Amino acid sequence: MPDKTIIITGIPRSGLKIACKFLSGQAGWVQEQERRFPHTTVYSDRSMVPLCSNAGFHGDVFSQDPAYMYEWKPIHRLYPEACWIIVRRDATSIIQACKKTDWISYCTDNKCWNKWHDANLEIIKDMKCHINWREVWPTACLNGDLSSVRSAVKHFQLKEV
Repeated sequence: MPDKTIIITGIPRSGLKIACKFLSGQAGWVQEQERRFPHTTVYSDRSMVPLCSNAGFHGDVFSQDPAYMYEWKPIHRLYPEACWIIVRRDATSIIQACKKTDWISYCTDNKCWNKWHDANLEIIKDMKCHINWREVWPTACLNGDLSSVRSAVKHFQLKEV
C-alpha cells in the first residue's frame, strides 16, 4: 500500500516538467527512471519499485503525464486515495506553446484552439468534483512565487525538504 500516490496532470504544454522540478525541490523527490503508468516519468523519495502490480503502489510515488487528465476516471477508480496535482497555465501561453510544436496539431485557427482549451478546462472542472486535488502554477514559480507548490506539499502532507 502506498504512503502517498501523487498524480500530476494538466492541459498539454501547461508546464508539467517545470512543476515537477519545483515539487521535487520542495518535497525531496528525485527522478529515478522511466516507468509506465501507462507512460510517464516516475519520481520517488524512496527506492523505486514497479508501479503497476496486483498489490498496487508501494512507497511514496508521484507520476506525471498530461494524458492522465483524459484518463482520470479509470485512474481514480484504481487509486481513489491518490493526491492529484493539476498544473495550470494561462490559455494564451498554452495555445502559443502548442502551436510551436510539430506534434500537437489539433487546430488550425485561434477559434478552434480556444474551443480546445475550454474543453480541457471543463475536464478539469469535472475532475475537481471527484478527486483530492491542488493546483500548481509553474509560471508563478518561475517568477519566485512558490505558494501553489507549498500549498500542495502542505495539503497532501508530503515530506518537505
